Amino acid sequence: MDSQFAQLYLAYKLLSFQSDVSYEELIDVAKPNRAVAVGTRFAHEIWGLPDKYVAFTSIEGEGAYLYDRENGQVWEFELASRDAFLAGMQQPKWNSFFEFMEWYLGGSPEH
Repeated sequence: MDSQFAQLYLAYKLLSFQSDVSYEELIDVAKPNRAVAVGTRFAHEIWGLPDKYVAFTSIEGEGAYLYDRENGQVWEFELASRDAFLAGMQQPKWNSFFEFMEWYLGGSPEH
């Protein structure tokens, strides 16, 4: 509950935010909803991703934004590059959840 991810999700209803830079919708955790748990379990069990990742967008497009619970980084995961991701050959897209939200809401071009 002490992470940037938790702070933002506990304070705001994220579905009310719209992005000009991403078609992905953030899963709303303010309402009783199992979408985050279901998507995250799918990412772990079917895609074989480590338990430290939380999928906080839909996984329907064979990819998702992933939150790393250990260090707060956010990854833009694509199933097509799963092997490179698991081998540690990719870098996180954002160094913090707040950095991700600044991009998602403001559209900073560097990401």
